[in-house]
Amino acid sequence: MVQTFNDIMSSIKNCVLAMVSVFGISITGVGVYHGISSDEISLDEIKVPAQFEEQGYRSDITTIRILDEIKKLQNSNGSAKEKVSFFGSSGNNQLQTSNLQLGGTGVDVKAIQSYIRDSLGMVTAKVSGEITARKDGDDIEYHVKIRKTPENSILVDEKIKGNVEYVIRKTSLKLLESTDPHIAAASYWAMNDEVNALRMIDVVLANDISSDDKFSLNLRAYIHITNKRLEDAQADIDRLSKIAPDFIPLLSSKSWIARERGNFEESLKLSDEQIRRAPEKWWGHQARAQSLQGLKRNEEAQQEYLKVMEMRPSVPGPYLNASAFFVANSDIAQAAEVLRIGVSKFSQNPMLSLTYADVLQRQKMFAYSESLYRSYLNHPKFKIYALIGIGELLASQQKETELKAHKDTLRQYLKDYPLSPSDTKILGKRLDALLIG
Repeated sequence: MVQTFNDIMSSIKNCVLAMVSVFGISITGVGVYHGISSDEISLDEIKVPAQFEEQGYRSDITTIRILDEIKKLQNSNGSAKEKVSFFGSSGNNQLQTSNLQLGGTGVDVKAIQSYIRDSLGMVTAKVSGEITARKDGDDIEYHVKIRKTPENSILVDEKIKGNVEYVIRKTSLKLLESTDPHIAAASYWAMNDEVNALRMIDVVLANDISSDDKFSLNLRAYIHITNKRLEDAQADIDRLSKIAPDFIPLLSSKSWIARERGNFEESLKLSDEQIRRAPEKWWGHQARAQSLQGLKRNEEAQQEYLKVMEMRPSVPGPYLNASAFFVANSDIAQAAEVLRIGVSKFSQNPMLSLTYADVLQRQKMFAYSESLYRSYLNHPKFKIYALIGIGELLASQQKETELKAHKDTLRQYLKDYPLSPSDTKILGKRLDALLIG
């Protein structure tokens, strides 16, 4: 009886797949592919308070903005891990494709998705929630609660103060923490937030999803190498080598730690092995560029940096890396050109804009440089970068009276908001040169 049932279900599945191939594969293919390629999270419209709606952020718009932010985070962190698929309600292209019904054929793509997903053991979690608001003195405090059904488990329970866009970005990060902690860790690290990156790595290594461990061990090795904690990095590399010896991104860690130890030939050998095993990925080319730079083979290194820019057109990181290479080789004009292109594509990326301002300052384009710095004077995270840049501009132009007053402002700001460890690594030398000089 069981065998007969299995035979019937197998026939139905084959029939469904045949229908897909016969009726409009160009339309249904996208919907079915999204349905079976990875586990998914269906996000219903998030209910919002009047304060959101007054600014044009209705429930549907807010939900789409959260999905957009999650997509940006997933695309920008560079992790090799397959991302959890999010899709939402009205306005989201992926769901619109999923709900298509082919006119005249009677083929319901959503039904096909559901059947194939069930037959392959895929999991779709349904997520819903609301944002409420209350006055807290002169501020508004938003309370974000998002839960997963049917078990009604809480994914996000966060109280946030700030403007609507800040609440959306914070909500997106918190939702990513709950649903894909490794990608959250990688996203935090991409934002230079090492503390939260390590926190989320601990979550991954402590949970019962062992398939994510290799990604987070590799990321933690990266973080240790960045901080010159080479023994800790080697311990993670050794542990990863035991549990996933064929994990291709492991070669990135091995290549990087070899460079840190000055063994650029070994690093180059490992990067070439990455390219051989995964020619379509950018990681090997990035490692090769840095290895060649260490070997002073700068013409070859330049081609690799430009290759990574070509392979990763949708993220800002390659523009920053290539510009740093050109600055290190005193090719300021080429660095400025790379950053000009990067800023034109990612005008809202603070590090690209501020790095561009630094390079323009070296080209003595003081007015344009100052305008870029000043655009970040009200940014909670990047104000210190802007203050240092403006101070350097004043010093370059020998405006001693203005510089003295600016240094006082800078010292007071640092007293109120001490540098984080990650900012100290990046800005420490510039800050000392400015304040002591």
